[in-house]
Amino acid sequence: MMNGVLVREGGLEGADARLLRSGDKGIIRVNSNIRELGRRRFAMAHELGHWQLHQGVSQYWDCTEQDMVNYSGSTIEVEANTFASELLMPSRLFRPACRKADPSIAILRTLAVEFSTSLTSTAVRYVEDSKESCMASRFTKVLFF
Repeated sequence: MMNGVLVREGGLEGADARLLRSGDKGIIRVNSNIRELGRRRFAMAHELGHWQLHQGVSQYWDCTEQDMVNYSGSTIEVEANTFASELLMPSRLFRPACRKADPSIAILRTLAVEFSTSLTSTAVRYVEDSKESCMASRFTKVLFF
């Protein structure tokens, strides 16, 4: 249990993770069918973002894979994604790691392993923090210019 919220893995239909809050207690359920550790960790961290940032907004969050990937969605989802990204890939550690090598898929894979994050969330964070001209699509295609 962390800050009053308990995390459990289990079956979920149509969602990567779900947060149910009752006052200062809550349960985050992460879809046990997600095979990739980095994706499970991001789903959990995303719901923790809702827990910490949005207690007055809703008592129930049901986040799909699209909510996790869509950084241009609703403000609330963007905030939860940003929280998750900073929790899993803290700027003070991630930015220097980005500068260890020239931009490439190989550096993204290395960073994903180092931070135990998905390639997608690592690519998005890299694009946000990089001084290089690059972009990531929701299909995890990373282009370097």
